[in-house]
Amino acid sequence: MRLSMMILSLILTSGSPSRGISKKPLIREILHQITQLPEEQIRLIDRFVDDDEIQKLFALSSLVVLPYTFFHARSGVLQLAMKYGTPVVVSDLGGIGETVHARGIGECVTPNDPRALAEAIR
Repeated sequence: MRLSMMILSLILTSGSPSRGISKKPLIREILHQITQLPEEQIRLIDRFVDDDEIQKLFALSSLVVLPYTFFHARSGVLQLAMKYGTPVVVSDLGGIGETVHARGIGECVTPNDPRALAEAIR
């Protein structure tokens, strides 16, 4: 898998990719590829982000991507995207897909389908 997204300028994650989650091979590979991109193309924030900064980051974002592979609860990031009016691309799973469909706030894609995700991001 080759990560080359010229349009991506900011990555926000829930949790910390460098602690715990980075033990998964795909996450490790994505994090490695991120470090190979020019700094002006992508920015990985690997720390706590307070409420004031969250608002600024959403204002800078043109899209929020939530490519869950498993989901059955609520997404705080989806709620923030709705609050700040940022369109979303999400995996069509449970409540997250239902919310996006019902409110018309973005696109839903089949989970675990990288091509569909890439198309929706474009």
